[in-house]
Amino acid sequence: TIGSYAFWSCTALDLEELPSSLTSIYDYVFYSARVLFTEMPNNITSIGDHAFDFCSSLALTKLSDNITSIGAYAFNKTKLKINKLPSLLKSIGTYAFSQTLIEDIDIPEGVTSFGEYVFSACKSLVRIGIPGTIATIPNYFCYNCSSLTNIDLSEGTTKIGNTSFRGCTALEKIDLPSTITSVGSSAFNGTTKLKTVICRNVTPPTIQSNTFTNAPLEEIFVPDESLETYKTYTNWSSKASIMKPLSEYGG
Repeated sequence: TIGSYAFWSCTALDLEELPSSLTSIYDYVFYSARVLFTEMPNNITSIGDHAFDFCSSLALTKLSDNITSIGAYAFNKTKLKINKLPSLLKSIGTYAFSQTLIEDIDIPEGVTSFGEYVFSACKSLVRIGIPGTIATIPNYFCYNCSSLTNIDLSEGTTKIGNTSFRGCTALEKIDLPSTITSVGSSAFNGTTKLKTVICRNVTPPTIQSNTFTNAPLEEIFVPDESLETYKTYTNWSSKASIMKPLSEYGG
């Protein structure tokens, strides 16, 4: 066991590996310390709040396969570059992966608890896959991910939170599954290349007047039978002139 705050700000630590017997990494253990390992022991099942926060030398490429919880700010502002999250993962805290070097990631279906800002300002993130088991995408989820071009949403997700994808300036298209019922305030605000929206719900989802502010929308595809409903629906009506039946979508 290594207690909380044990190596707080130990900038000369040069830690190259963790003990294989370690099962938990507690809060603030390595906060702002110099840690150099790229993999962690497979016995680890939990990572506490701020465990590696501000560890600018940490360049992990693989997490333990047995992790079930990752705390708030756990890897914030590190060089973390994983391409897979543990399949047993259940909870991810606020800012857990903010400002890391992750490029392509899928959220495991078992995740049931999410904080806000989880992937915010991940400037290298190009693609993220979100399973339908996640009903609500949290506020500020991928805020200011300026390289994000692909958001893979699945049937089952019902709500996109406020400012979830604001400032994703490389995003050109978003496909909203038929289960989406609500898209929050400023969810796609500042997506300055977003031209195409596909909305598959026959009932228009609730959106706000600023959901797509500063997005240069050119076409919105909606179910054929709902086209006229969308054209008169609150906050969708202002976009009536660029609405088209889904049957014309060739993507």
